[in-house]
Amino acid sequence: MDRVLSEYGVPYDPKMEIGSGDKISTRPVFQLMLVQIIDTTNREMYSKSINHRECL
Repeated sequence: MDRVLSEYGVPYDPKMEIGSGDKISTRPVFQLMLVQIIDTTNREMYSKSINHRECL
Protein backbone atom coordinates (compact mmCIF):
# COMPACT_ATOMS: atom_id res chain seq x y z
CA MET A 1 0.00 0.00 0.00
CA ASP A 2 2.79 2.43 0.93
CA ARG A 3 4.52 1.87 -2.41
CA VAL A 4 1.35 2.63 -4.37
CA LEU A 5 0.32 5.68 -2.36
CA SER A 6 3.83 7.18 -2.24
CA GLU A 7 3.74 7.50 -6.04
CA TYR A 8 0.88 9.97 -5.56
CA GLY A 9 2.45 11.75 -2.58
CA VAL A 10 -0.09 10.34 -0.13
CA PRO A 11 1.45 9.40 3.23
CA TYR A 12 0.52 5.99 4.57
CA ASP A 13 1.02 5.05 8.20
CA PRO A 14 -0.24 1.52 8.88
CA LYS A 15 -2.11 1.02 12.17
CA MET A 16 -3.09 -2.15 13.95
CA GLU A 17 -6.83 -2.69 13.77
CA ILE A 18 -7.24 -5.97 15.57
CA GLY A 19 -10.46 -5.89 17.55
CA SER A 20 -11.42 -2.40 16.39
CA GLY A 21 -14.85 -3.57 15.27
CA ASP A 22 -16.95 -2.56 12.32
CA LYS A 23 -17.58 1.06 13.29
CA ILE A 24 -15.46 3.60 11.44
CA SER A 25 -15.16 5.73 14.58
CA THR A 26 -13.33 2.90 16.38
CA ARG A 27 -10.87 2.18 13.58
CA PRO A 28 -7.50 3.87 14.15
CA VAL A 29 -7.04 4.45 10.44
CA PHE A 30 -10.06 6.75 10.33
CA GLN A 31 -9.87 8.48 13.73
CA LEU A 32 -7.61 11.36 12.62
CA MET A 33 -9.58 11.77 9.41
CA LEU A 34 -12.84 12.05 11.36
CA VAL A 35 -11.36 14.71 13.65
CA GLN A 36 -10.20 16.72 10.61
CA ILE A 37 -13.58 16.43 8.90
CA ILE A 38 -15.45 17.51 12.04
CA ASP A 39 -13.06 20.44 12.61
CA THR A 40 -13.39 21.63 9.01
CA THR A 41 -17.17 21.30 9.10
CA ASN A 42 -17.39 23.23 12.36
CA ARG A 43 -15.23 26.05 10.98
CA GLU A 44 -17.35 26.25 7.82
CA MET A 45 -20.58 26.34 9.81
CA TYR A 46 -19.19 29.07 12.10
CA SER A 47 -18.04 31.11 9.10
CA LYS A 48 -21.48 30.84 7.47
CA SER A 49 -23.12 31.83 10.73
CA ILE A 50 -20.94 34.95 11.03
CA ASN A 51 -21.55 35.89 7.39
CA HIS A 52 -25.32 35.43 7.86
CA ARG A 53 -25.31 37.72 10.91
CA GLU A 54 -23.41 40.41 9.03
CA CYS A 55 -26.11 40.40 6.33
CA LEU A 56 -28.90 41.07 8.83
